[in-house]
Amino acid sequence: MKIKIKNQSGLTMIELMVSLLIGAIMMTGIITVFINSNKTNRIVTNKSRMQEDIRFVTTVIKDTVSLTGYQRDARLPKEQAFPSYTHPTLGFTMVSGQALQGLNNQTTTSGTNEDQLFFRYQNDVSGSTRNCLGALVNNTTAVNISSRYFVRSDPTNPSVRTLYCETQNFSIPTGLGVASVPLNTLQSQPLISNIVKFQILYGTGEVDPTSGQKNVKFYQANPTNFSQVIAIRINMIFETAGSNLTPDNQNTSFTYAGMTVSNTNQKLYRGTTINIGLNNQIL
Repeated sequence: MKIKIKNQSGLTMIELMVSLLIGAIMMTGIITVFINSNKTNRIVTNKSRMQEDIRFVTTVIKDTVSLTGYQRDARLPKEQAFPSYTHPTLGFTMVSGQALQGLNNQTTTSGTNEDQLFFRYQNDVSGSTRNCLGALVNNTTAVNISSRYFVRSDPTNPSVRTLYCETQNFSIPTGLGVASVPLNTLQSQPLISNIVKFQILYGTGEVDPTSGQKNVKFYQANPTNFSQVIAIRINMIFETAGSNLTPDNQNTSFTYAGMTVSNTNQKLYRGTTINIGLNNQIL
């Protein structure tokens, strides 16, 4: 009995090559969609994180700076409430009665020029006053709180600019000419990273004779008399923590409030302004 063998046919070389080409085209499309989707997710995540950082730093700065010049007993002369003060490391001095001081365009440890803000206030008798570190001030001892905001490169990552808070507590003097006693050592800690510009403007003004309200006439970087400053405007530029986020991975520049930044690592930027009224300042 003869067994008939049926001829079998398979893919030809041309059919195989066409199949591979179609598969490669489909795979390229899938990879492109995946890459674009991944980049979109990174952009959204970095923008959300930057927005949360802006909200946090805005709240912290407003809550502390707005207390500038506050004293628990308003009947005392400011010269008694806030005696002369010399910064223990920077060496600059505030005269008696002075609660606010700004340093414009100071060279920082990273070699860049940034503004710095110094301010003083007293803790409330309720014990609810916090310093710029977010810590409650011990109300068992009456204290003057001296604080500073400044930007510098992060010691652990020099390419990252970080906003720092510095604070120290002093005793409230019992009379004119009585020196304040330091109650603790100078403390500082980072608050928010990825701040590339930190600009401070000081609003000076006058009292409306009819309403008694304080009105800002103009803002300036270097007021001649800080006792006449009744408002502060802080302009900041933030950058995303992640890189390679711009369209087509192009380098960008960004301008906000007269400040311009640019980079070569395709980060995104956002500018923000904080306006703070100083109700405890006296013209």
